[in-house]
Amino acid sequence: KPIVAKAGTGCRSCTADHLATCAGSLAEALGFARGDGIQSTEVQERIALCAEELNIWERRDATPKSFVELPEQDKDFLRRWLPKGRGLRHQLNDIQTIEDLEKTAAHAQRLHLEARKELQSTPNSPFLDEVQRQAKRVKVGELTKEQAVREIEEWQKSVKA
Repeated sequence: KPIVAKAGTGCRSCTADHLATCAGSLAEALGFARGDGIQSTEVQERIALCAEELNIWERRDATPKSFVELPEQDKDFLRRWLPKGRGLRHQLNDIQTIEDLEKTAAHAQRLHLEARKELQSTPNSPFLDEVQRQAKRVKVGELTKEQAVREIEEWQKSVKA
């Protein structure tokens, strides 16, 4: 049974992941656009995938309900990054030419790299530290995934208490 993260539990790393998907998708779209034109199905599907990623990040992972439960460090991160993501999403909606796509793809790659650098330069949240600790225990066979999930849930309860 897979371990599924709740919305709003890994915002800094999730931000970098969503931007990575978006940057990769736009790079692929650009490759197709140069051969098939901006209106090709392959191009439009990849642009749509990037928009979906940004919408999931903004409208699911960073909902007010999820946001209020985050550690301050993650809240600060999202306060800085949500406007950047929104700007990229608006730029996506304005793509009409290959040149527009080139600019947007380059912007997405810059944002992804910037988010990764910031993620690497700041320590993890206590929640992510606990998840990593439990993952190591599962890897060496000390406990099952299910036990690790239960221990993480108990840890979260103790922290909120």
